[in-house]
Amino acid sequence: MYKNLTQNFSWSLFKHNIFGYCERAYYHHYYGSWNGWDQYAPQEAQASFRLKHLKTKELWAKSILKKAIINTIRTRKNTSTAFTKELKKQLQKILTSDLRNIHSEAWKKDPKQTCIDKIYYKEENVNDISYWIKEQMYQHLASLQNSKLIQKLSNIPYPAFTNTEQPLFFYLDDLKVWCSPDLTWQYHGQYNILNFNLNNRNWAFLAGINTLLFSQNNKIHYSEIISHTVFFEKNNCIEIYGIKHPKEIKKIIKESASQIHSRLSYNQKAYKDNFPKTAKIEKCKHCCFREICL
Repeated sequence: MYKNLTQNFSWSLFKHNIFGYCERAYYHHYYGSWNGWDQYAPQEAQASFRLKHLKTKELWAKSILKKAIINTIRTRKNTSTAFTKELKKQLQKILTSDLRNIHSEAWKKDPKQTCIDKIYYKEENVNDISYWIKEQMYQHLASLQNSKLIQKLSNIPYPAFTNTEQPLFFYLDDLKVWCSPDLTWQYHGQYNILNFNLNNRNWAFLAGINTLLFSQNNKIHYSEIISHTVFFEKNNCIEIYGIKHPKEIKKIIKESASQIHSRLSYNQKAYKDNFPKTAKIEKCKHCCFREICL
């Protein structure tokens, strides 16, 4: 399944963030892990490939929520089930599957199966993680049930939504920029993008990148797009509308991509020594690659 994969330079907000966090971690994630799916690959490559698929609890929670919303929208196209009732069913289904994989340690045979970094490094046990995610999903469901967002989504017909299960991309000059909006739809002549924000970081930047994606791929001005960012509070969720200005976003992307690309050799190869470790040892304590890097 991997034999036709090739490495081409591209940019994403995740790449920008991990490079800023630690350049060596960036190397392990995107270059050191290459070919690590092959059982005959070097041991460090296999380890990097395994470790790059570890998830933080927060990223795991968001992935469950996004998948449940998408499944609810898809399922309801052929049923009259209430949105909140179907959403609860989908959350339980996805959560049960993920927890089963975690408890069975399925990731040991397939690194792409769900594994949480806190469990892998024995910082928290499976039961505590299970309790945490169940509480998170219960709270998010309660927040959504009481929100105008669910009422809004339940009134939008299925064909209005576009597929966001796989990452999308656009080009900024010759640079390929990857994006992963949680939901996008077009209804009554209005374009909409929605992202769930569980950490309150970079929300306006992310919203702006997704707006550029929708603007370019649909050939419309960014002012015609509504960008929704959803924040969760106890028993409530709040929608904020706004983005960082597109000119500023383009400038940041180009500068970031230029800096990352400068670490590659003249022949576009990536060498570990060109990606220095962070000088802040505190970061290392929370990095998923600390098993092979420290």
